[in-house]
Amino acid sequence: MFGITNGKKLRIMTIVNNEEYVKACNNIENKRIMRAASRKYRGLIPEDELKQCNMIALWLSMEAFNPTGGRQFTSYLYEGVIQSCRRWLHANIRPMEQLPFELSVSNFNGSDVRDMIGLLPENLQAIINQRFFDNMTYREIADIHGVSYETIRKRIKKALWKMSKTSKSSCCV
Repeated sequence: MFGITNGKKLRIMTIVNNEEYVKACNNIENKRIMRAASRKYRGLIPEDELKQCNMIALWLSMEAFNPTGGRQFTSYLYEGVIQSCRRWLHANIRPMEQLPFELSVSNFNGSDVRDMIGLLPENLQAIINQRFFDNMTYREIADIHGVSYETIRKRIKKALWKMSKTSKSSCCV
């Protein structure tokens, strides 16, 4: 629903009562959509928080959905769940680089990755351990080593590149 004020469109939100919300929660199609939308966040977000993201998204979608807008409620709900999960991740997870594809999805276990780190020069070993195992920020690592943020960023990139080269040469035997 929209209202016009001073030439601008304003979104008018509907008030959702508890009965409507409970009915929407029990709707099989809504459950299926919420489960599909939140599937890729499993493992990143704890299960109880994931359910909460789904419920918040359902409530907000019910309030803000415009049936005359040309979209189905389920597609609106799907996007709402994704936004809710992203908001949760942004609020609760510290940004962290991903290990290179070859290291993270290959058949290496934790000790193999530690062995590859052991092949790096001592200064790079320390930086990689601080970043990925101690979960320290670039700024924290830079302060410890007495160098700039950018220097730490470049050293981590170099170390990960060396580790990916090591993993490629050892995995194809």
